[in-house]
Amino acid sequence: DVQIKMFQGLAFQVGSHELFSCSFDRTVKIWNLDEMAYVETLFGHQDSVTSIDCLARERPITSGASDRSIRAWKIVDESQLVFHGHKASIDCVRLINESYFITGSQDGKIALWSMTKKRPLVSTAHQLIKP
Repeated sequence: DVQIKMFQGLAFQVGSHELFSCSFDRTVKIWNLDEMAYVETLFGHQDSVTSIDCLARERPITSGASDRSIRAWKIVDESQLVFHGHKASIDCVRLINESYFITGSQDGKIALWSMTKKRPLVSTAHQLIKP
């Protein structure tokens, strides 16, 4: 059996030589670009990981998945924070700074989050503007 595991997203961490990938196999993987080698796999999502983002070295990376969860991975601490608030798959996650991030979901909503709150600070519908 040949298994093809497709990547959903890639994020390069500023100030480091680490690359993060997310995939349909429900994982986030860490790669070392200096050595062109795989480092480790992060587990936690229960469905395809659809989006990933990171900022600077030793700061959490974020990922969103089809399981409707967002995770902030604290690599150095070997821990993760789990956020819930969307009613459908997370399509995109972007860090604004070390404290805040935004998400977009197939539920038609965009949400603003704080790393210190498990629920969105603000959530609004993304509406199609008709010409």
